[in-house]
Amino acid sequence: ISACATGGQGDRALALLEAMVAAGVAPNAVTYCATATALGNDGGRWEEALELLDASGVGPSVGVYNAAIGACVKGGQADKALQILGLMREERGLEPDASTLGAAMRAHEQLGCPEHALSLWDELVSAKGLVPTGQCYAAAVSACAARGQWQRALALFAQLQDACKSHTAAVQRLDPQAYRGAIVACEQGGQWQYLLVLLDDMDRHNMALDAATFSSAARACSRGGQVASALELVAEAGRCGLRLDVSAYRAVLGALPSSEVAKARALERAIDEAAKGERAEASARPGAGGTAVGECAS
Repeated sequence: ISACATGGQGDRALALLEAMVAAGVAPNAVTYCATATALGNDGGRWEEALELLDASGVGPSVGVYNAAIGACVKGGQADKALQILGLMREERGLEPDASTLGAAMRAHEQLGCPEHALSLWDELVSAKGLVPTGQCYAAAVSACAARGQWQRALALFAQLQDACKSHTAAVQRLDPQAYRGAIVACEQGGQWQYLLVLLDDMDRHNMALDAATFSSAARACSRGGQVASALELVAEAGRCGLRLDVSAYRAVLGALPSSEVAKARALERAIDEAAKGERAEASARPGAGGTAVGECAS
């Protein structure tokens, strides 16, 4: 069941839980929490996770609340996650651990409140006995980038890398979200050289870029005079079925030499397509890049 939680195999976890009960083996709080986590990691099935925990009959514990909060965050239910955190603290008198705070930081990030996420980070690092997890670091990096604190964001990312290299129990691997936050920070600070290093790292670890990350990287490369890299990012986004935002296309177009007439026209068409998509709130729809984006590579 724990393996199912890691792999986001909610149905298999439920089947194993049922088999366990049928075999006369009583599930405990750890078992129920792992099953709920599997549901949360399986497409954010937060409602099923909460129903399972409610029906389990296990007493309130930090682990149970962590499973519930994590499932809500994975399901995009940030308000619900923070409501459960408040219940945990105020009504149950339970102190959150690093996993709780990391999930709550993500919830604040989803709500567009990076300042609250950073407040939880400050609480975490000042608390005795708590060691930040990879999720905590990733949320802090993203929150700093969202606040325009690019130097702090990159410093935290460096700390995360060091923790990962030392193979600490709390940080066992780098979080893709941390890379995305660091790339945004690189754009803000004009650090295009380091940004390209981060992109290579993500590729080496098979981490996918989203449209926002492609856009941030393309803008940074364009402003740094790295037109070839910016065009390759535009093309790669198109191959992934992603559309950059209008500002990214305009930045690449502005950096393009006047002799590149065909690429300029393709970018102008991409700008028109992106503008229409943004107005329709569908900028990240798969396949939205259209043929104009693909032509930028040729």
